Amino acid sequence: MTTTKQVKIPAKPINAQRIDAALDEINGRAQTHTASTYDVFRAARHAEDRLAALGVPARDRAGAVCDYVSGRDVKHSYKYDRRLNTVKLLRNTNGWTVAEIKLWDATPAAKTGINLTLTAAQDGLAVAKLRNGYTIVAAAAVQQEVAS
Repeated sequence: MTTTKQVKIPAKPINAQRIDAALDEINGRAQTHTASTYDVFRAARHAEDRLAALGVPARDRAGAVCDYVSGRDVKHSYKYDRRLNTVKLLRNTNGWTVAEIKLWDATPAAKTGINLTLTAAQDGLAVAKLRNGYTIVAAAAVQQEVAS
């Protein structure tokens, strides 16, 4: 069973009650492995920190997508499906916005956590920062070095 709710709620403390109400509406009585408002804020903070660590300036962060899957990984001996949330956060010029909340029945093998998706321009900035930390040696020079 999958239930999806489209929302547009800025992920800011002032909107905690709105996010909580949306989670409560979709989750019903399910609570054990589902997301909380705190989890949503933590995912947004984590995604923002990852963008900064990748070297993407704040002015270029719009367009990134953060998918948060609630719960923790469970032992493979755990044989029952569990209800999880997937919360999709979109980065716009003003910060992160909760765009979609999904409740779904997941197998014990389902992966949980945070996945960050970048735009092509953001990927270019991240790769440029990474390449700034090393130089590339020509293949001929490496072969010469190994031969001697």
